[in-house]
Amino acid sequence: MSSKGLIKYVFRHFDKKAISAPLVSLSGYGVELAVKSTEYKALDDLALDEKENNGEQSDLNDLEILTPLDKEELEDIGFQAAQHVMNNSPENIISSLIDLSQNFPYKARSLTKIKVSQSFREEILFNQHHWNKELELSEGESALWINGINIGHDLDSIDLFHLFETLRQEHLLANYFKQSGYKREYLNILQTIDLSEDKSNTWALDFRDGDPHWINNLDKDQQYSDWGNSVRLLLQPYFPGMIRPIARNLFSLVCILNPSLPSSRDILKTTFSLYMHQVPLRIGFIFVIDDTPLLDGKSNVEVAIYNIFEFIKEK
Repeated sequence: MSSKGLIKYVFRHFDKKAISAPLVSLSGYGVELAVKSTEYKALDDLALDEKENNGEQSDLNDLEILTPLDKEELEDIGFQAAQHVMNNSPENIISSLIDLSQNFPYKARSLTKIKVSQSFREEILFNQHHWNKELELSEGESALWINGINIGHDLDSIDLFHLFETLRQEHLLANYFKQSGYKREYLNILQTIDLSEDKSNTWALDFRDGDPHWINNLDKDQQYSDWGNSVRLLLQPYFPGMIRPIARNLFSLVCILNPSLPSSRDILKTTFSLYMHQVPLRIGFIFVIDDTPLLDGKSNVEVAIYNIFEFIKEK
C-alpha cells in the first residue's frame, strides 16, 4: 500500500526517558525563553511594491486623520476624551481607556466630533475642584483608587504586590456580596463607609481633673539647669524635626494607661527612654485603675502597682 501511495510513513523520534527527566526551573519574574532562528529568509519584493502602490490612498486618509488640530478644537479635547470613555459599557471602559491612551494622536480628530453633555462637564469640574482641595491634585495629575481605597498618587512608584493584594481582597469581598444576593449594588454600601484616616468626629478625653503624676519638671530639676530658659530661643533656628532644649515646661507628654496590662509596657519603655535621653518634654502618667474602696494591693494588681509607684515617688 505504501508503494501505491495509499499510506505514508512518518518517523518521529520519541524518547521515554525525556518525560521522566526533571524540569528546568528558570528564576525570575515573567521569564521568557526565546529561541532565535538563524535561517535566512527569502522575500519577494515585487509583492511589496504592489502593496505600496495600493496603499497610497490609505496613506492619504491617514494623513488627513493626523492633521494638526486647531486651537478651538483642542479646548474641549479633554472633556471629549472622557465622554468617549464613559459612553462605553462598564465592562469596556478600561479597554476603551487603554486604546485611547495608546492611540490618542490617531483618534484625536474623531474625538472633536463628540458632544459633551453639560451635566458631565459640571461633574468633571466639581471633581477637579474637590480633589484639588482634598489631595492637592491638579489637572492632569493621576491617582488610583480601588473601591474607595487609595492606592497611591505617584503611579510610577506603586507597589505592584500591594496592588495585587488589594485586588485579591476586593475580589473576595465581591464574591461574599454576590453569594449574599448582591451584585453591583454592594459598591453603594462601600461608598457609605468612611475609610479616611482623619476622623474629625473622634472622641476626646478630658483629663484636666485627673491630676497627672509628673515625673520631671523642666523649670526646677537640676538635670536641665544647663539649658537656657528664655522663650526667645524658640525663634532661633534648630535641627528639623527636633524640639529645642529649653528649661521650660512648654511641651508635655501625658500617658493614660492601665499599669497591669502587658500593652502598657511599651509605653513605659518609651517614656523611660525619653526621660533618660533628656528629651525636652514634661512627662506625666494618669493611671486607669479600679477605684473600688474594698480593693487593696493584695487583691488587685492595678492597685499594687499604683501603690509601688507612689512609694517610689515619695522616696
